[in-house]
Amino acid sequence: MGRRIILAFQRLGVVFGDIGTSPLYNFSVMYRFLLALTLVLVYTISSIYQIGNVDGNSFYQFYL
Repeated sequence: MGRRIILAFQRLGVVFGDIGTSPLYNFSVMYRFLLALTLVLVYTISSIYQIGNVDGNSFYQFYL
């Protein structure tokens, strides 16, 4: 009975042992995604600011 319990825990370690290292593989993908998301947000906010800026710039005239 005790041997079966030990084998059961060993099998769980084989199945779930890779969970601890999986985030290491995702950091590079997550970094690229966050960088792209940040650039899109900055571009969007700067575009909204330019549209609202009514000092006669060409982008605002193009928007009309």
